[in-house]
Parts: sequence; structure tokens; C-alpha cells
Amino acid sequence: YGFGTDEFIKFCRRMKTEPFLVWNMGTGTLEEAAAWLEYCNGTYDTYYANLRRKHGHEEPFNVKYWQLGNEMYGVHELGYCKAEEYASTAREWAKTMRRLDPSISIAAVGGGHEDIDRYRVVLEELIPLSLIDYISIHSYWGHREKSKYEGKDAENFYQVVAEPAISEKLIQEVACMISMIRRKHKDKDTRKVKIAYTEWNAWNYREGAGLHPSIKPFEPAYHLREALSDAVFLNILQRNCREVTLATVAQPSFPGILTSS
Repeated sequence: YGFGTDEFIKFCRRMKTEPFLVWNMGTGTLEEAAAWLEYCNGTYDTYYANLRRKHGHEEPFNVKYWQLGNEMYGVHELGYCKAEEYASTAREWAKTMRRLDPSISIAAVGGGHEDIDRYRVVLEELIPLSLIDYISIHSYWGHREKSKYEGKDAENFYQVVAEPAISEKLIQEVACMISMIRRKHKDKDTRKVKIAYTEWNAWNYREGAGLHPSIKPFEPAYHLREALSDAVFLNILQRNCREVTLATVAQPSFPGILTSS
């Protein structure tokens, strides 16, 4: 890849959008994560702030949104861990990052659709200490068996279009959980944690994708049912805009950043 932090920030500025960066809690270290934050937002005479200046950026990037790892609840992720371990590690990482830059907004990783209790473990660890601003949710919906877009597969069609309703139920459950935990610790001035839907989309599993792009083509194929499914979810986001204040669609494709090497 010939596309790094500097290029990504430049791309975001051109698109007039806010960058959202994810610290590597799977194979990375706290020191590496802190160095990345210093590179992006540092203003003092420090090594990584000076490295950014050396690369032609005198002023800090002021990246506001950061996430503590990616899908640490999934066995497909390097660094997968149980909820208690993730919550403990996230606590220490968040404490460090807040001391380095109190202005940033930090998102913790929840538990997908399969493990609602994981959200509780993470939130009960981090909310009382006012360490996070968001809890992250990822959702994909799509039929996982081979199917065609013909009349006989109407059941599959409507299944995919209706699946975002499961995500709305999850939004409501997590929002209720946040409210209950904050009420439990009402003696503390805890942050108003919101939901960040940092990955969402319809995914045509008929086209398939393995754990590595070399196994099967990674790019999903989109048809009318995926478009309708996404339209349903956009309405869900509007209905729940008080709870979900940040949402980013996936999977975006940037073929221009790939190189032959």
C-alpha cells in the first residue's frame, strides 16, 4: 500500500469529512498507539510531532475520533480476547490517550449481534471512569446461502430487506444499557456515551469472502435488495439519531491506493 496517515488525512480534508482512526489492539502496543496520536495531534517538541513536521505538516492534524481496536469480539481478528480482558486493556489505553490529548473522542468496541452481554461488561468497566464517548457496533445483513434474484427466492429477498430491524433492536438494547449504567453511577459525573455505528451495510454473502482476500473475492456484489436494505437502515439511523450520533458505511473501496508491490 502506498497510502498512509498523511495521505488519508489529506483525502479526508479534500472530502470535507472527519477522519476516524482505529488503534491496533490486536498486534500493536500501547506505545505504538500513543506515538500515532502524538504524530497526528502533538504540538510540543517531541519525536513524533517533529516527524510530522518533517513530513511537511507543521500544524497538527487534530484527529478527533479514535477507536480502541477493531472487532476484538471476533475469532477472525488477531488479538481476539474475552470481554473482561478487552475491557481491562481498553481502560488502560483510554486513560493513557486522554492524558496525552483530552480533546479526543474515544470509542470502545462492543460485541456484535451475537454477544449482548459483552456490551455490558465493557460499558460497566469504562462508563464509571468517564473514559469513552462511544460504544461501537458493527452490522451486516445478507443471505448467506447461494441464491438468485428470481421470484422463487422472494423469501430470501425480503429476509435481507428486513434484517436491519435486528440492528434497530440492538441499538435500543445498548442505549438502554448505557442509561442504566449511568443511572447506577449517578453520583459520578460520567460522560454521555453514545453509539457509533462504525461499520454497516448489506453484504451479498452469495459472492462470499474468506478470512483472507486471496481465498475468495472480498468485494460483495450489490443488487436491488441490498439497496433497499440500506435504505431501511438509513431510516433506522434517523429514528435513533439521539442514540446513534456517528455512523460510517462499509465496505468502501479505494482501488487507487493499491500498488503492484
